[in-house]
Amino acid sequence: MLKLAHSSIILVSLLFSLGSVSAANMPFTDVIPSDSYYSAVQDLYDNRIITDSGDHLFRPKELMARDFFVALSVQIGCRKCDTPSIDDIIRYQISPFVDLTKMNPHYYCIAYAKDASITQGYIIDSSGKATCENGTRYSSSPFCASNTITRIESTAILLRRAKLWDDTLNSTNFDRSLSIPDVTSYWYGYAKKWIDIGILKQQSDRKIWQDDKITRGEFATMAARILRYTMCQPADIGNTIAAEIGIRDVSGNLIEKSSFATGDIFSFVPITSSGSWDYSWTATDPTTGKVIIGSGSSLAGSQLGSGYWIVRLDVIDPVTWRIVSSPSTSISIGNITNSSTVGSWDPTILLSADPMIRNTWTPVNFTAIVSGNYANQIYNWDYGDGMTSTSTGNMNHIYSKPGVYTVTLTVTDTITGKTAQSTMIMSINGDIDTDWDGTNDANDSCPLIYALTPTGCPFIATYIDRWVAVSPYSRVSSSNWWANIGIKNASGNLVEKSNFASGDIFSFVPITSSGSWDYSWTATDPTTGKVIIGSGSNLAGSRLGSGYWIVRLDVIDPVTWRIVSSPSTSISVGNGTSGSTPLSSTSLNNNICIDKKRRSQWLLIGTPNCMICPCDNSISINSALRSCDIVFPTILSPTLDTVYSRGWFYLIP
Repeated sequence: MLKLAHSSIILVSLLFSLGSVSAANMPFTDVIPSDSYYSAVQDLYDNRIITDSGDHLFRPKELMARDFFVALSVQIGCRKCDTPSIDDIIRYQISPFVDLTKMNPHYYCIAYAKDASITQGYIIDSSGKATCENGTRYSSSPFCASNTITRIESTAILLRRAKLWDDTLNSTNFDRSLSIPDVTSYWYGYAKKWIDIGILKQQSDRKIWQDDKITRGEFATMAARILRYTMCQPADIGNTIAAEIGIRDVSGNLIEKSSFATGDIFSFVPITSSGSWDYSWTATDPTTGKVIIGSGSSLAGSQLGSGYWIVRLDVIDPVTWRIVSSPSTSISIGNITNSSTVGSWDPTILLSADPMIRNTWTPVNFTAIVSGNYANQIYNWDYGDGMTSTSTGNMNHIYSKPGVYTVTLTVTDTITGKTAQSTMIMSINGDIDTDWDGTNDANDSCPLIYALTPTGCPFIATYIDRWVAVSPYSRVSSSNWWANIGIKNASGNLVEKSNFASGDIFSFVPITSSGSWDYSWTATDPTTGKVIIGSGSNLAGSRLGSGYWIVRLDVIDPVTWRIVSSPSTSISVGNGTSGSTPLSSTSLNNNICIDKKRRSQWLLIGTPNCMICPCDNSISINSALRSCDIVFPTILSPTLDTVYSRGWFYLIP
């Protein structure tokens, strides 16, 4: 008979906050601050012992299944076992229990727990059988994964995990003077230790109700207390840089492939986010135990031979010799088609992401190249941030916090029991905006060029033998605000054109992201010195006449009369050949000027004569410049680390 009503008086209400991991918002809608287990659930969630499955429910009143309890208990000791390591996959190929298969999502946790003497199977009775709660009988010791777990067994498992008590200590001649009338001889030592450390307390009749089934809420209270004794940081993921393993074919091209024929020429290569590193390779055939060791910038596939291989790369800091990242992948080599043996029928995985560095709240696309018998495969994605998925195929995921995350995909064949795994390391930045233009680097096509445009790049018009003004912007209070000059044809449609024939009908119009503004126009022919002044929502091209013109728009706040932005553009009118069509925002990613040069920048430093504002000043600087260079005047602080103001952009054709 269950006595769950006694749970509230058995558990001590004092809980300990770990304080080592910053608190996250509680995702579970069925756990509220007034609940006795609220802070315990918060501790377990903060330390990634429990995660949100997506329905935002913790279900605190549900009973605990044995497999789930053991898995969480192992993870309390800082072992992330539901996502197995390569060593786990190799070590636990054979199940420790007759009824435990790799289809159980907690297989590797339970296998480790048995290996570490944290849990055990059920004892065979006098009939030579052991019976699970679902009625299934076994002639050898089963685990009975779906059995609900009792208070005393959960006590024993948690004490073993924290190394506070075990069967060896339980068999010694320890003090048994404390009266616990409802505890059997074997469980007495575990119950007494649990009372000694203050998690259980006895009722007035000194009973603890050892055979009661525990709920998830009670587990949280017990586990949060025992987590204090494990003296570790469960949320620490170890890797510090983004990295993945790539595979190149005989031509040196990166390929998306995880199953190879004997004789195929290919090599494994490191793909890292940045920096100069040393590399160490380890390839293991879990069936034969054969291990191949390598170093350097690649590992030749020819070194492996036929079979199923798990390949791990250690990225090493050459100064500290510390491993900073450890991605892995799994492949098969050979034309083996028997599903009962290692080969192409067994799953293999090549995992990659585009890109490996991303900003928070920006989707990351993961590509999984998986071989094998797809109909029999189950997927387990672990994104490293506490979120998991069992969806098949390629995935995308959004990270809410900056950090370095180990992403793992584990695929298991339900027929053969074979498991494949691939890991990669993602680097998630916060809202980094190197050029301060309001577009985060992850979404900025020109992360080193200040431009208040949707792409983060200036709109560029190129000319022959001329310096060309590229849309300048003055920074305003809202980093998401931007302005530019558009050109409309006779039909009122925006056109991407900068060279007009005499008589063409067109007009300049302001394009701003938001707000209500006044506008002032200045068009200058630098050859003749002619200047045209205008105001309002457009400037007619017919006013300019033939020639080369630089057109500037001042966007003015109608309340303060302050100029908040001054974009400009350059055009030619007449039969000249100096103009060309400006690049559209969609083509900027393919512009070699932007793509190649944005990775480098230099300062041409001059000292102004004027040291007190306001005043007029001019500086002449001579420097060798190259085609495609973009130059712009910038006022910096004396230490060169603060930008006070930026001027117009100029593209050297």
